[in-house]
Amino acid sequence: MVERVTVIGAGTMGLGIAQVTAIHGIETILCDLSEDLLSSACSSIDASVAKGIDKGKTGPEARENVQQFLTTSVSTVEACAESSFIIEAVPESLELKSRIFQEVEEVCDSSAILATNTSTLDIDEIAAATRRPDQVIGTHFFSPAHVMRLMENVRGEKTSKQTIATVMNLSKTMVIC
Repeated sequence: MVERVTVIGAGTMGLGIAQVTAIHGIETILCDLSEDLLSSACSSIDASVAKGIDKGKTGPEARENVQQFLTTSVSTVEACAESSFIIEAVPESLELKSRIFQEVEEVCDSSAILATNTSTLDIDEIAAATRRPDQVIGTHFFSPAHVMRLMENVRGEKTSKQTIATVMNLSKTMVIC
């Protein structure tokens, strides 16, 4: 069961993923390099939630859930320390994604799943940067994540059945299948 999610990267995809998880009542930490980036992302999320409520696409509880379940951090160490699911949504660079997973792996729980939102890079190459390739999975949200109720889960050669099952259950929790 995923109880706490960390989303690394507060760009378009990252903020959308954070919005979706928080709306569904999952404790979510959105992490990026600066308070300014995070503030901008939170403003975008607030506007998106308000628009969804105004259009009747989401219930009024969405605003409360985002306020209750979404926090931000500029510290990857603090953001990942207690999360059971960590997803990076940074630019499509194998070097950058690999470096992030290596850093995260040092501070997160040994059972945490490391997910990448990549749509173009090889999951096995990203997983090779870690000591836990069985816990690495591609979890590609379609854009915009808060509108498109679709998520593609891509296993690597060594991704475990348990990792796949956990991520599929998370997908169902968020009504994204």
